[in-house]
Amino acid sequence: MPLPPRLVIPARSTDPKPKPPGTVVQKGESLLESPGGPAAPARGKIIGERIASLTNGALAYSVAVEIEATDAEPSLAAEQLTVTPADLPTMDLQAILDRLIQNGVWTDRRGSPDLIAQLHRACKRPIDTIICNCIDHEPPLRPNTVFAAHFGHIIFSAVGLLKKALNAKTALFVLDEAVPPPFHEALQHFAKESGVQITLLPARYPQGDPTLLLYSLLARPLKPGVLPIEHGALLLDAAAAVSVGNGLLFDQPMVHVPIAVRDRLRNESQYVLAAVGTPLRDLLDWLEINPDRSAVFTGDLLAQNLAATDAVIAASEIKIHTLPPSADVPSAPCVRCGWCVEQCPMSIHPARLLEASQQEDKHMAFSAGLEFCIECGICSYICPSQLPLASSIRKMKAM
Repeated sequence: MPLPPRLVIPARSTDPKPKPPGTVVQKGESLLESPGGPAAPARGKIIGERIASLTNGALAYSVAVEIEATDAEPSLAAEQLTVTPADLPTMDLQAILDRLIQNGVWTDRRGSPDLIAQLHRACKRPIDTIICNCIDHEPPLRPNTVFAAHFGHIIFSAVGLLKKALNAKTALFVLDEAVPPPFHEALQHFAKESGVQITLLPARYPQGDPTLLLYSLLARPLKPGVLPIEHGALLLDAAAAVSVGNGLLFDQPMVHVPIAVRDRLRNESQYVLAAVGTPLRDLLDWLEINPDRSAVFTGDLLAQNLAATDAVIAASEIKIHTLPPSADVPSAPCVRCGWCVEQCPMSIHPARLLEASQQEDKHMAFSAGLEFCIECGICSYICPSQLPLASSIRKMKAM
């Protein structure tokens, strides 16, 4: 999509010091006084600082930039350039970490947890496995599969570089087993060149969640909210691998991210390259979706993560769903059917967690399995009484 007139670009630095308001920045130039960090996707002027809401609901210190009019189309280096094994640089882990920070490369979403934090932790503990998560749960919206089809050479090169730098024994590219064989067969060439193994898994929701993925692949119990690196594995998704490849192979700042939008009002899926810092409202307007007449969710739809219309696009959740606004339906009393327990992938007790939330009883909540909930939303979807199970669990976690 074209660049909007104003961007609100998150600064991932621990001590961000943006350039003063009124400073003119060129395309690719850092917005901070210190080297590295977020960069401008085009020539523009810094107009101030903000606290912005991201598409995963997190808040981030951000820099607001007015962009000069430009006809340039957004692009990734991976779209124009190719890479072979002979082109791969030799980099140790610290050099990789420095290069990614310098180019403002980061990701932090459910299927690809905090990448920079994982790499910092990898400097202090051994890693034996790298996992590139290419699982898509919804057939109408397959961002990871689409990115792998377009940028397979970059994805496998990036994972191969990380494997060497981390001295990992194994690197896995995890793909939905329902993808037609010609697709993953076409990727075998890249996999062989980079020393990465393609692994097929059934993509039954919520298989792509880090907790379930790590257990299915490595039989390692990962507590929800804990980084996979604590169990000897580095996890990133296909979109993150593209950003890593662009940063390491082509020294390209992360100024654009791919976004997948499922418009359920028109039954359409669209894949967009948007500038980091693009207001979600601007993206929806460009797609001719009225956010005031739609319910907008990010991530996996069943998780029911309602997005704020003032959220900004970044390397947080990159899947967006728009639905007709639903009328509030009153809940019926719990009928003790047990469906929420039977269908819970973590075998916890959602109905008891709802009771704990209503009574604000933390001890009851922990005994019902609060700390093991992955917030997939299956319990709310399956409940015949339409109880607010998932939202109550989130409320309890926030307490």
